[in-house]
Parts: sequence; structure tokens; C-alpha cells
Amino acid sequence: MFRLRFKATIALGALVTAAGAMLVAAACSSNGNADATPSTTATQAASAASEAPAVISALNILDNAGLHELDQSIAGGTIPPTALNVITELVATMKLTPWPSDLQTPATNMTNLLVTYMNQLNATTPDLKTLAPAAHNAHEGSHEFSADAWDWLYKQAGMNVKAPSDDDAGSSPTAAAPSASTTP
Repeated sequence: MFRLRFKATIALGALVTAAGAMLVAAACSSNGNADATPSTTATQAASAASEAPAVISALNILDNAGLHELDQSIAGGTIPPTALNVITELVATMKLTPWPSDLQTPATNMTNLLVTYMNQLNATTPDLKTLAPAAHNAHEGSHEFSADAWDWLYKQAGMNVKAPSDDDAGSSPTAAAPSASTTP
């Protein structure tokens, strides 16, 4: 069931990415012709708009991969049989996503945590003493990375909110303090 949900999440992410690419292609054409040269403003807007679907897709995959459950299971002494496949797919997702410049360093840090986790799982005989911290670090790192990425997305959408940075089920985005540009 967990594996099916993860695959459905990947499919949904691909659909979001494809839809975003079509919207960007349409937005870049100023008169509806495919050969039209986009204006500078359209190009600048298209840059964030073209990056956002890939970021949303990758976040959807990362946030729904079950890192919390994997961490708890491994901390309890059981390595789930799907753990290596899930983490390997997350490494590929992180490496293949075209992260915007503001997220490249956090994305590299998250990828490094996942690679360490993957390498621990891929050992001939995984050692729970070294695997448990790798699972925990990837789980906790995913919260920090996800919050950074959602904050970037909120900013691109013109929203003045901050993403929660923990895995409290009741957490939701919070309004940020008004900035000088939003104060009347």
C-alpha cells in the first residue's frame, strides 16, 4: 500500500510538471504564435513559473515518501523491505530536479543526507547503529528542506507566509510579519 501511494505521488508530480511546462510555453508566446519572442518581463516571470512545477513535483514526492515512518521503523530495529528503493528514488528525484538558484545549496545538502542514507541501506549487512542516525538525519533534514522550498514557492506566488518546519500534523503556513512593502 505504501509503495502504491509513493508511485501515485510520482505520477501526480509528473503530471504537475507537464502541465506547468505547457503553461509556461503558452505564457512565453506574446501573440499566440510559437515563434514569437517573449518580452523581458515575460521571460523573467516564466523563469520562476517554469521552475515552480518541478519544485512542487519534487516536494510532493519528498513530503509523501514516508521518511518519518522509515525513521521510526529503523529506530525500532526493523529495516522495511522497501527502504532502499524509496531512498534511491528520492536521491534520483533530488538529483534530477532543476532547483532554482535559491534552493541549490539546501537541495545539495538534502541530497547528501539521502545519499548517506542510501549508502548505509545498500551495505551488504546494514548496521543499525549507523543506519538509524542516517535515517533520522534524512527525516529531519527533509522537514528543513521542505520548509525552505515551500517558502520559496510562497514567495514566487506573492504570498507573505512562512512554511512550518516540523512534522506536527497540525502545522500550517503562518502569516509572516508585514514587511515595509505590504504596509499601507
